[in-house]
Amino acid sequence: MKKLVMIMGLMVMTSILSLAQNKTPEERANLNVKALTKELSLDQNQAKEIKEIRLAVVTKMEELKGNLKGNPEGRKELRKFNEESETKIMSLLTEDQKAKYKVWKEEKKKETKERMSKRAKK
Repeated sequence: MKKLVMIMGLMVMTSILSLAQNKTPEERANLNVKALTKELSLDQNQAKEIKEIRLAVVTKMEELKGNLKGNPEGRKELRKFNEESETKIMSLLTEDQKAKYKVWKEEKKKETKERMSKRAKK
């Protein structure tokens, strides 16, 4: 289960980063929260809290960006950070929102796989 959460978190973040290239971490966090607000009907407090979490994630990814390739310790650090972030986000959601969030993440995971598959064919 932990591996699934970790993989999904990484996939979502990868898709977010690929969509949000050339944007600041703040802009990327805003895009993510906007999408989540629409999908999950977040209230203002939830959106604010999740934005802070997402901003921390995006900032951490920027810090580690160049150091992940061939660096198992950097990857472990990012995985742990992602797991903690997911736990925080899930704690803010209602049961209905949690279910929708899981579906949303699965959709993003599929989109990322498709995008990666297309890149590999080029």
